[in-house]
Amino acid sequence: AGRSVLPSDETGQWIRIIQAVLLLGVAGGVLVEKLEAGRSRDRVARVVADLRGSAPFGGLETALARSLKDPGLRLAYQVGGGREVDASGLPLESEENSTDGRVRTPIVRDGVVVAVLDHRADVLDVPATVNEVVRAARLGLEHERLQATTRSQLAEITAARKRIVAAADEERRRLERDLHDGAQQHLIAISIRMQVLAGELSEADPGSAHHVADARRELALAIEELRDVAHGIYPSILADEGLAAALEGLAEGATVPVSVEGVPVDRLDPTVEAAAYAVVAEATATGTGAVRVTGGVSDGTLVLTVSGPELPEETLIELGDRIGAADGRLDVRPDAAAGRLILRAELPCAS
Repeated sequence: AGRSVLPSDETGQWIRIIQAVLLLGVAGGVLVEKLEAGRSRDRVARVVADLRGSAPFGGLETALARSLKDPGLRLAYQVGGGREVDASGLPLESEENSTDGRVRTPIVRDGVVVAVLDHRADVLDVPATVNEVVRAARLGLEHERLQATTRSQLAEITAARKRIVAAADEERRRLERDLHDGAQQHLIAISIRMQVLAGELSEADPGSAHHVADARRELALAIEELRDVAHGIYPSILADEGLAAALEGLAEGATVPVSVEGVPVDRLDPTVEAAAYAVVAEATATGTGAVRVTGGVSDGTLVLTVSGPELPEETLIELGDRIGAADGRLDVRPDAAAGRLILRAELPCAS
């Protein structure tokens, strides 16, 4: 570079040619890197532009995998507690290092890890590509991360609601067993002893035998009321024989006419059976009008329709929560002309 006169000998000329070729190679390498980064940026930018509408679950991951030509690319989002979830909010197993030529690249924005890319090691081998990917996909990543966080929180709330309902049902079953096997059995034993005592007193002391007989009648009423309370807490027939038998028993003991048609006799998930039974039980508990229940299973879903008297708003909210805890849906349609209410519960029951 410091020479003012070009060499005239053959060796010097060859050295100058080699230097020129090397300089052109360096310039070409820089240009190729710039072009490759620009192409990656353009590809990702087109992907994000395509996703500016309502993207499906994992849409950005699929588009990035296609854009970067890595079918195995995975995109994870970090939520509370450092957990990693996919776009639908489902938890993923966190791995510090991938194997088989794969690496994990955190995407950081303003000091916060927005997402983690699991990709082939050679996908982002150009230094500027990661920055270009983040710059082009920034809005899409932020949008999908917020969706993933919301879905993850919703999944946690749904799981908590299921646990609460399951715990409440288990507590009801325990109370029913305690009343049936404990207090009720003790009262029956007392009734039997009083019957024996009444027989012994019938000739020796007729007056006392009469009082014992009255006490036995009162005790029989108490046992019957205790049995009704236990049945109202949790009907044992529901756990022993299933939904159809429990609804038939409910219809027999109801104070209003209750018709039950089409309810499957096959056993279903206990949570589904308890939720469906609760809808019918609330409809008959008002005691103000006839109740008609129709049911059936279609495409792995139990559909139960209850036509009965109007129910208070708080009862409908409670039933909606109960059905929702079983991953079901409750539709309420008032029939103002007839002064009735139609409840349609859909509960997944596929095995």
